[in-house]
Amino acid sequence: GGKVAIAGAAALRSADRALEELWVLDAPPGPRDDPREGLTTEVFAVLRRRGSDYRSRVAFTEAVVAAGLSKPLAQWLATSAAEVPPASGSWRFGLDLDKLQELIDDFSRVDLWPTLEAEIAGGTAVGLILGGRSQAVSGADRVRAEALAGQGTLALSVIAAAGHWLHTDAPAEILEILAEPPK
Repeated sequence: GGKVAIAGAAALRSADRALEELWVLDAPPGPRDDPREGLTTEVFAVLRRRGSDYRSRVAFTEAVVAAGLSKPLAQWLATSAAEVPPASGSWRFGLDLDKLQELIDDFSRVDLWPTLEAEIAGGTAVGLILGGRSQAVSGADRVRAEALAGQGTLALSVIAAAGHWLHTDAPAEILEILAEPPK
């Protein structure tokens, strides 16, 4: 989502429709050294090992939680479960994991720091919100964000108790931060 938002902001700017503000939520603007580490890899491993057929979306959620993922994450993953064939009573994770992995690998190679910095230079107010417990944004990206925040060009907020899934870990804090434009 964050890289899509950054690229979208740049596309709007090139069409003379620049954004006034841009928020990036716990997403790395830069490339990742190892795209197959962390929570994403754990999610893929759980989905690959759990088998494919479930009696319901709830059963899918329960199986994912039993495999060690959090309930909010399992519920979010369950939104991609589909009854196959329709009305059969057999549910599966509805997305192709191999294709998703290709997308993640491509995402991991893209460096949008220059694009984000161009948005800042063009007058877009940019805010970056990070989860303090998240590993989605690398140490190098955090250092770069802190440097920009220190220069007053990027609004950086870290929610210490939150992981990557900010909207489930800290919804009230997110709303409070987003209520004001990035400063």
